[in-house]
Amino acid sequence: RPLGFAAEVLFADGETAGGHAPHLEAAQAVVTAADAHARMAELYKTMPFRPLLVEVYRAYFAALARGSGASLLHCLAGKDRTGLAAALVHHLLGVHDDDIMGDYLLTNHAPHSERRIAAGAETVRGNLGAAMQDDAIRTIMSVHEDYLHTAFAQINEAHGSVRAYATAVLGVDDVMLGAMKTHLVS
Repeated sequence: RPLGFAAEVLFADGETAGGHAPHLEAAQAVVTAADAHARMAELYKTMPFRPLLVEVYRAYFAALARGSGASLLHCLAGKDRTGLAAALVHHLLGVHDDDIMGDYLLTNHAPHSERRIAAGAETVRGNLGAAMQDDAIRTIMSVHEDYLHTAFAQINEAHGSVRAYATAVLGVDDVMLGAMKTHLVS
């Protein structure tokens, strides 16, 4: 980090899925795009409940409630853990579902997305072998509305609502949510 870096960095030691970013975990034993899509959807079933990721999300929501300045949310590919976190924040702040999904899907059209996909291809093939087809890598390195729908469906099944999940799992009580709205909604 550069000299004078003063930002608060939030993380949980070891917060990756089995030592890899979630998309790399999903890429194991994948050859085709259909395989990749199915594996990513499976990944999103468990992502909201992974203990280390929950720890990171709890810290992130607490920081948003403190409102001590701007925040930057990112991870290796900037699509799965960050995409779910942003979608949860948006949902709790009352953003319309269509807008939440639209924001999530912007990952597929972000500047330098082809470079991200190429870097992902190199990493995936370096870790898992060269058998994965190009369209499967593109699927692993992209987002699809099914993925986010799957995560929210699992949250709703387990807790009845995203709000109840946020309270029970992430510790977002009414006071914290009120503070987040104060700091984030103009």
